[in-house]
Order: sequence, then C-alpha cells, then structure tokens
Amino acid sequence: EFITPAVIYLASENAPNGAIVAAGAGVFSRIFIHETMGVSLGMGEDMTPENIEANWDKICDNILTVEANREICIARVFNRSNLSRRQILLRMKNQLSSKDRRSLSDFVLDNNFTFIELEEKVKYFSKKNLISY
Repeated sequence: EFITPAVIYLASENAPNGAIVAAGAGVFSRIFIHETMGVSLGMGEDMTPENIEANWDKICDNILTVEANREICIARVFNRSNLSRRQILLRMKNQLSSKDRRSLSDFVLDNNFTFIELEEKVKYFSKKNLISY
C-alpha cells in the first residue's frame, strides 16, 4: 500500500516514458540510469575485453573522476569504516594512480572540500548535460 501511488502514476498517461521510481514507507525518489550510444564490436572474435578497453572512450559519454588529496581520502575511509591506516593504504596502492585516472577522464572534480561543495560541482556538470545526476 505504501508504493501504490507511484505504481498508479507510472501507469497513467501523464507519466514520463522510461522513468524508474524507488518507493517505500511513503518515500519516493527518481532513479536515473544513463545509457550511452555504445559501440558495436560485432558478434565474433572482436568481442574481447581488450577491445572493450580500447573502445572505452566511445562506450562512455564522459568520464568524470572525483579526487581528493591522499590524507583526506585516508581520513574519510578511516571515519566510515573499521579499516586501519595500513589496510587503507594497501587498498589505495591497488587502485589506479591519480595520473592514470586523470588521463582516462574527461573531467576531474576536486573533492578536497565539503560534501555540499562537491554536490554543487556535480549539479553544475549535470545542468550542462555533461553527466547524469
């Protein structure tokens, strides 16, 4: 009964096509899934992980990387998890380097500030239709 209003609305003539709504306990939110134009690799030998990697820039519309300096990243992970500093550093070591992430990105957002400031930056990119938000 708590999701019925959303179900009825989405089945109505006034509902947008392709909309996805999360509903529960009287709370409703829209879910966005963004599908790019993609790239055809055919149905044969060209369907390989290497060709996915080689065509990644065509598969993705835009790649947005959000980065913060190392100590801020460590502090944020430490505050939200039970990981030790050593465990965090091991995980960070297994990730792409900042230089590599930046080389693959169309945009890089500096996340050395508050969540609210980051959210404003993301909203800016969304309003410019550079990313889905």
